[in-house]
Amino acid sequence: MASVLEVPLTETSPDAHLGHALRGRGKMMLILDNLEQVVDEAAPLVTRWLQVAANLHILITSRQRLQVAGEEVLTVNELPQDEARQLFEARALSVSQSHIMSAEDRQAVESIVEHLEGLPLALELAAARVDMLSPTELLQRLERVSAANAQVTVSYAGLLGTGRRAWRVTSGDPPVYTRLVLGPDGGLGAGCTQAMCSV
Repeated sequence: MASVLEVPLTETSPDAHLGHALRGRGKMMLILDNLEQVVDEAAPLVTRWLQVAANLHILITSRQRLQVAGEEVLTVNELPQDEARQLFEARALSVSQSHIMSAEDRQAVESIVEHLEGLPLALELAAARVDMLSPTELLQRLERVSAANAQVTVSYAGLLGTGRRAWRVTSGDPPVYTRLVLGPDGGLGAGCTQAMCSV
């Protein structure tokens, strides 16, 4: 994170140094993705940064709550089948305007939507690859992963699985997905947050 923000860290108290650097940026939004992997370590850091930087807001994607002061949770359900298909096709068209969806492609997209459970982020990541793989080829990859019951790594998740790992809540039927918003006095309002998170 320090590298992304171009903040040189000292060997002593690097988290405090980063907090002061965040305060110096003034009003800003910090986005932390897939944080459930480091919730125990992240929660105290986030708390300290919010205390130090009064104008800092943090938008977090996570399967787990951080359980820190000011935390707000926005749950997002998967898209209906038709909307999910339209999202995939629209994103695919924006990536490869020369690609024309064939009947076979559209049938593959329907299956991709089912595999990815209508999850917007996963669909967008998959659609972004149609300049290299056709929908049918994408589906074949998904099916191979499912058949092998593969453990999706972070690098492969960048292609198709990040959304599922980043957003799936550990329980719930139907699956729901969570975004956490932290900030002074309860953070951003739910309406503002939802507009920002809209996909």
